[in-house]
Amino acid sequence: CIRDRINTHDDLYMPSRGVSASVTATYAHEKLGGRSSFLKVRGTSRQIIPLTTWLLWNSRFDIGYSSGDLPWSYRFYTGGDDCSSYRTETFTTTDKTLFHAGFDVKILSALGASELPLFLQFFVTAVSFVPVTDYFERSALDPDDFHVCLGAGVRMNTPIGPFCIKAGFADLHKRSSSEDIQSALYMSIGRDFRYVK
Repeated sequence: CIRDRINTHDDLYMPSRGVSASVTATYAHEKLGGRSSFLKVRGTSRQIIPLTTWLLWNSRFDIGYSSGDLPWSYRFYTGGDDCSSYRTETFTTTDKTLFHAGFDVKILSALGASELPLFLQFFVTAVSFVPVTDYFERSALDPDDFHVCLGAGVRMNTPIGPFCIKAGFADLHKRSSSEDIQSALYMSIGRDFRYVK
């Protein structure tokens, strides 16, 4: 497994500016003692740009590719934090392309402390599980390949660590008038040992 990353965010848990990116590659082969032969590559990036003192632009990419016989435990999991209109790990796939964009609006600083900000979040997330290489063979994108999440939430820093709660509504562009709206609620509290639901 090979991994490389950069992080220029001004705060590890509650950033208000900066860029982070990482690339991870995992290779296994039966001749090297593995139970299966596969290649898994994942690249992620996140960019936060302060537009004003109270408004942030927040975007994120997450691209995953694999080939060979990828074991279930190595697959890409989607849902919850990265696609909040679906519950955690709703999707387990061999490929993944995700784009997230939104605005964070600073409302106040909890307890009057600048290091404890509270943000309202408004965002859209689009994710596809079609292999990345397939897009190069197509003349146009198919909207049905994508799950689209619209959502809003709150993130803030607290004396016990970051707190986040957000709700998302999925695939409104695919929904017929007789279908219920797919939605989910995501919440996390804390730093390294987070409570997630």
